[in-house]
Amino acid sequence: MGGLFLMEEKKTWAVSAGSGIGWLKALLVSYLISVLLLLLLSFLLWKFSWKESWVQAGIVVIYLASSFSGGRMAGNMAGKRRFLWGICFGIVYFAILIIVSAVFLPGGFAGAGRLLWAAAVCAVGGMAGGMTAHGR
Repeated sequence: MGGLFLMEEKKTWAVSAGSGIGWLKALLVSYLISVLLLLLLSFLLWKFSWKESWVQAGIVVIYLASSFSGGRMAGNMAGKRRFLWGICFGIVYFAILIIVSAVFLPGGFAGAGRLLWAAAVCAVGGMAGGMTAHGR
């Protein structure tokens, strides 16, 4: 058609943090770290009869380490906005943790304050992991 140029529309997508398989791997690694560290914590509790405050601090460290490692993996997949993908990973990690806890321990939640604290710890750990990631 004389004079009309047909331009092919270029589709652009928002920055993605990798494939679903990559996220599953990151979640698997994070939960594996959680299990191993919880086993270590339970052994230390058994061996040294720690106070409850020490155990709670250990659980916070486990949340941080697990969400940090997954946030770092998510940040490595993302390339851009790594800290944001790290936060997203921390929130997903926490959400799955809550769902599994609700299924296996119905009525076992400590209260809204502790849930918000744990969510914040997971989000901050994921963000820190994302910020230290190198990207693609």
